[in-house]
Amino acid sequence: MPHVPKWMTELIEKGQGLFRSVGRQKQEAMREREREAVRKEKEAEQEFDRQERQAKRERKVEAEKKIKLKELALREKS
Repeated sequence: MPHVPKWMTELIEKGQGLFRSVGRQKQEAMREREREAVRKEKEAEQEFDRQERQAKRERKVEAEKKIKLKELALREKS
């Protein structure tokens, strides 16, 4: 095996450290994208639930209006 100067060995080790650093950055970016996707999914579920509750409330109000109109019509007939 040929002799490698110390400065070259250090340079190579430093370069490998940079590769590890890049790997960590990629891993962290992937985790961040995953967290973002989970957050967006939760927000979408919350929005869907909110819209469902709103629709239920509106149906209830409409049903109450119909009942009141029927009661008024019955009172007028009598």
